[in-house]
Parts: sequence; structure tokens; C-alpha cells
Amino acid sequence: MLQSFYNNSIAALACLPTTFQNPKLFGAEFFGNVNVVNTTFCNVTATYTHPGQNDTVRVQVWMPTQWNGRMMGHEGSGEIAGLFDIGFGATTAAAQVSPGNVNLYLLQNLASVSLEDATMIAKSFTNNYYSQSPKYSYWNGCSQGGRQGYMLAQRYPDAYDGIAGAAPAIHFPEFVIGDYWGTLAMDLNNNSYPNPCEINAITRVAITACDALDGVRGGVISDPTPCRFDPFRLVGRWINCTDTNSFVKISQGAAVAVSAVWSGAEKSGNTSLWYGVSADSVLTGSSGSGLLNPTCSTNGTCTRAPFSLNASADLTTMRRKDFDNLFRSSVSEYAPIMGTNDPDLSRFRRYNHSSAGTQKSCDAVAALDPKVADFYQLFLVPGVAHCFGGPGAYPDTAFEALRAWVEDDITPSVLNATPTLSDTPILRRSLCPYPKKQYFDGMGSSNSWFSFYCQ
Repeated sequence: MLQSFYNNSIAALACLPTTFQNPKLFGAEFFGNVNVVNTTFCNVTATYTHPGQNDTVRVQVWMPTQWNGRMMGHEGSGEIAGLFDIGFGATTAAAQVSPGNVNLYLLQNLASVSLEDATMIAKSFTNNYYSQSPKYSYWNGCSQGGRQGYMLAQRYPDAYDGIAGAAPAIHFPEFVIGDYWGTLAMDLNNNSYPNPCEINAITRVAITACDALDGVRGGVISDPTPCRFDPFRLVGRWINCTDTNSFVKISQGAAVAVSAVWSGAEKSGNTSLWYGVSADSVLTGSSGSGLLNPTCSTNGTCTRAPFSLNASADLTTMRRKDFDNLFRSSVSEYAPIMGTNDPDLSRFRRYNHSSAGTQKSCDAVAALDPKVADFYQLFLVPGVAHCFGGPGAYPDTAFEALRAWVEDDITPSVLNATPTLSDTPILRRSLCPYPKKQYFDGMGSSNSWFSFYCQ
């Protein structure tokens, strides 16, 4: 049973506006009293602004009448800071102070400011309600929420005792532009937009070719590094395309597009700008990465998808040099605000723990601190789509492992993972802390956690 650090219950009647005082928050001004909704938990909403910035920020704090003494900060997603859309997005009028000029105050709220604000407000209200501060505070998020966790570790290292940040959207200015690379490759290939079924067929064959590199077939590529599958080998192969209910040939255009996103964005001189994705990545559909999402009519004619951050922008005339300039501009203008890629976590390491990051970020932190594993670990999750879904095994034990690391000083050596989709074959894996890799022992069941080891 999970230990509780608060041994009393609190009466629901205590959930009153008079119980809560607006905390002292430097640079912020609260609008009147807090709003309290009394249900099976106490739901408190605070609304405030940063004077002179013309913003309105709302923070919700949910406090149960039966409390275990812990606090959890919850994630944002996409271009959303949390439960409320802060209005940052190139297609959102609130994101601009005038056409072409981003509202930098709102962007800073999304990037960092609201994270510290919300944490301070939550801790203050918690103390108001329970007459006790949280014994332990945790952050748990994925994607934008993962980036937020990494920002907290970098800029506000005292805010949380433990941070779980999955699929973090760090290096935001690079990968947002880099994600357009596949569409540009189709544009420059004589506007050749293949049917998604061709793209998906290439992915399936690549998985089959590289699946067994870890010693066992499980429908996922556990280690994408040695996978060197060439999509051009499949050009001209007939496939049954369920999108059109007909047989079609895999086109040269499909191979060009897939090869581009696997390799990653390049400069005009064919040197690397940004990383590609692994061969088992889902490239199409709403549940995929969206890196290649042509839209096809019933007659089989396919067209390009718009740029996700600005659907109204006409990028059809973009060339390699234009892409180079756009990439550089994105990094130079927005990396200081949204990059979230500072490898110096020396302040965070003093007493906190994190399970977050990417290979690039983990390598950068390790270059500064050889004892990085004492406070920061990265677990790669083969076959799982962005945050969830996909045929891979999902690490549903990650947060409990983080809690045990913080409270009991038990450093996680593996994360046991299981599939989350009901139609996915049972696939159990023991995920390894980077840079170790997962291997099958060749003796036990391929669906058992105990049949894999890390090395």
C-alpha cells in the first residue's frame, strides 16, 4: 500500500473561497477571489494577469478530501499549456499582436512562466486547504508536457521532487520546421504525393526486415540504429491498397518521401539540419506522426497536406534555400524561449530525479556530468507512437518507478512495459536505461519481462 503523508481527512465544507488566499506571485495580479467548486474534491480556480502584458491566465487546483500528502503537476499538450488554450498557434488570432508578429508574452507563458506560476499557486492553495505543504511534488507529462517537465528541471529546479517527461517536445524550433521536410521532398519531386497505403506498406516491410535484430520477432524494431532498410527496393511492388480497394504499385514518389523523413531535414548542400525518424514510425493518419499525410480523392488523386502550424500559408513554391532560411530563422528567433535544451542540470541534480529527455539531450547532459544516471534517466520505448498507441509495449510502471526513486532511493534499473491496445498481441518488454539496449536471452518466452536483459 502506498504510504500516506497526510493522516487526516478534511471536511468538504472546508472547500470555501474564504479558505484560500491569493498567493504572493511576483509580476502577477489576481482578479478578485478564487472560484471554488465543491464536489468529491475541492476544485479551486485562480485567474490572474501579468500587468502590462494583456494576458489572462487560469490555474486549477484539485484537492481531494482524502489526501496522501503528494502533489502532481499535470501536462499540457500541443500548443496548450494545460487545461486552457493559451492561444499560441500560428492560425490563432490571439497568438499575434498584429499580422506576422507573435505575441511573445503568451509564448513565454506557454514556454516557462506559467509553469512556475501554477506550481506556486498550487502549493499555496494546498497549504491553505490542508494546513500542510505537500511532502513530495511531482510533474507528469508527455509531448508539450514532457517539454514543460524539462523546462522545470532547467529553470525552476526547486519546483518538483521528481519529473516524468515522456516524448518531450524539446528543441521545439528545430523539429517543428523539420517536420515539414517530408512534404517539401514531395513538392520538389515534381509534386508527387503518394497514396498513404504505399507509405504504410513500406513501413510494414521495414519492420519485418529489422524486427529480429534484437534476437526475437515482436512486431517492433527494438534498436533502430542497425536498421538500414532501403525503401527504393520496393518501388514497383504491387500491394493491396485498402484505401482504394484496388492493387497499386509502390511508386518512386513514395520511396522518395519515406526516405526523406527517415533521413531527416538537410541543408541545400545535403548536410544534416535535423534528425529523421526510425523506420517503424507511423507516418500517416491521425494516430501517426503526420509527417506524411497526403489526402486522396476517390479517383486516386492525392494532394499535399497543409503545414500543421499554419494551414493558410502557401508553401508550394518553397525551395531548399527557402527551407534553410526558415529553419535558421526559427532557431534564432524562438530557441531562447522554446528550445528547452540547456544540458546543464547541475541545480536540479542536487536533490531531484527525472525520467525524461531524448538521446540527444541525455548525451548532452552526460557530457557535462558523468554521474547523470544518479538523477536523470532515459528509457527508450520501441514501437509506441507519440505518447501512447502503436504496437509496442507501454511503460505503465514509469511513474511508480519515479516515485520509488524519489521517496525510497530505489534507482530504476528497468521499466516493465505492456501493450495498451486491446487488438495488439501481448508484448511484454523490460525497457532499458539509455545507453543500454534490450536483448532477448534466447531461452524464455518472448512475451515475458524476464526473458530480456539490458547491456
